[in-house]
Order: sequence, then C-alpha cells, then structure tokens
Amino acid sequence: MPRPSPQSLVLGLLSLGLSFSVLSDSPQSHAYSYDSTTNPSNRPNPQYIAQRCGLLSRLTGRCRKLHPPRGDYNPNIPYLITPVHTKVRQGQRPIVRWNSVNHDVPYQLQVIELGVSMEPLTLEENDWQYAAELPLEPGTRYRIRIRQQGTDCFDSGLFSDECEGDFTVLNDAEMAAFEADWNRLSSQERNEAIAVARLYQNHELYADAIQHLEQEILTGAAQREDYYFLGELYAEVGLYHTALTQYREAQNFLAAQSNRDMQARLNVSMGLAYWQLGEFNEALAAFEAAQNNAEVFSVREQEELTQKIQAVHDRLD
Repeated sequence: MPRPSPQSLVLGLLSLGLSFSVLSDSPQSHAYSYDSTTNPSNRPNPQYIAQRCGLLSRLTGRCRKLHPPRGDYNPNIPYLITPVHTKVRQGQRPIVRWNSVNHDVPYQLQVIELGVSMEPLTLEENDWQYAAELPLEPGTRYRIRIRQQGTDCFDSGLFSDECEGDFTVLNDAEMAAFEADWNRLSSQERNEAIAVARLYQNHELYADAIQHLEQEILTGAAQREDYYFLGELYAEVGLYHTALTQYREAQNFLAAQSNRDMQARLNVSMGLAYWQLGEFNEALAAFEAAQNNAEVFSVREQEELTQKIQAVHDRLD
C-alpha cells in the first residue's frame, strides 16, 4: 500500500512540517501536512510522535497514543511484535509475529474475542497468519496470547502484557474512509514507502505500516526517513528498544551528512524512548544532544526541551 514522502524529519518527527510544533503540548490530527521548504516534492509526510503528542504529553502520559513499554527489553521472552495496539482492514488475515526464543520449545498461541478463548494452537515458528476459519468481525477487538510451553505467561489463565497483543477490525465507516484515502493516492505515491505507511498510520493500521516499511528496508532501498518512521511506529506500540534500534540506523545515515535539524529531532525521539524505558541517564544524554542544536527549535520548543532536561535531572537526583 502507499506511503507519503518524508520531510526533513526535523519539524515533525514522523511528519516533518513547518506547520507544526514537534514539542507541542496537545496531540495533533492525522491530517497531511505540507511544507515546500523542507519537502520540495510537496507531498504528504508521515507524522512523528513528538509532533502529535508533544514532549510534555509523552512524558506525562497524556498522549492518547502513548503505551507503556512492552517486552522487547527482555530477549528471552516471546513478546508480541505485531499486531499490537493496531487496527486491521476488513478481509485481512493479519500476520502475528513474536520474538523468537528457545527453538527447542514450541509456542502456544491463543486468540480471545469478547472474553471467549479459542483453543490454543501449538506452533514451531515465531509467526502465524490468522486462520481463515477464525472470526474477524468488523469493529471487533481480538487479543492474541503467546507463550512457550512450560512458561508462566499462561499459568492460571493470567497473562502479562509482554505475552499479549491486540487488534481491532475496522468497522464499515472506517473501512470506507481508508479506501477513499487509498483511492486518492496517485500511482507515484502508491510506490512510495513512506506515503503508504503514512496512510496506514493515519488509519491506525500500525501493523500494516510496520510491515510495509520493513519490506522496504529488506529491498535495500530504504532511506533515513524509513528507519526513523519505523522507529516511531514501534514506539507507538510500546516497543521502545526496537524503536531505538531503528533510530540508530537513521543516525548511521546522518553520520555522513550535515543535517542538524533531523539530528536534533532524532535525539528528541531517542530521549523520549529512553524516558519511557526509565533509562534516565541515556535520556539526559539524548536531550542534551538535541539542545546542542537548539537553534532548529522554536522558542517554545527550546523551553519545553529545557523543561524535559530538568525533569530528567529531577529523576536522577
């Protein structure tokens, strides 16, 4: 599917744009933003979390897209990678993926809908496509539980957040809105990874957006914006360690470039991820690195960044 082309990753962490404040207090809408200065192609750009939520909202938990850290801090558990906190299209059989651990012990996967648990499946691999015979009703939320046999996640019917994911099927109105937006994309935009992922993001189809960008990266044609956007999407579903891996890939692209705007915004995103993980020393280093390029921020953004740095110091004291 389609993806919008990235702006300079500078003005809007996932949706660079002159029209928004990356560190603003209130969440911003998913409407396309255009900026002919930083985005010569004048195409819609993806939205970055800091743009929509603002530093203050992210750090205080007031952003509606903010989720607590999930299990990617522990490589020894089969935490869900996708689908998590996402919607899926009608008629789509989502692909369920989780962290691969001990290959000698099979996994057990269970689908739960409206409190009704379907019979667990025993699987050898760390992915599974939703079976055609299982229900997928429009507007309905489903939960996926995964564990390895003999582990604690399924004991007594209690499951930790690391072992569980969820998705909701688009209702009829949401599906019609998605199809209308898809049909408005030009043929060129449908071939742009960022444009397609941006459209998915707009409709909360995070699993689709993540998969689309990952496929782009596998082709070897990925740009720094693809890694940055992918990191932001992972952060949106609470996989902050995985997000940081993508942010570092974006940094590798920037190492040979002189893009102070993008580097500053990237440092902000990294600082936010570290904050969510409780890694305050790392968060401080990232925020201070962003402050070294403070001239790229508005006065208000600089003030908020200073406040965040003080907040980290308060945690460390």
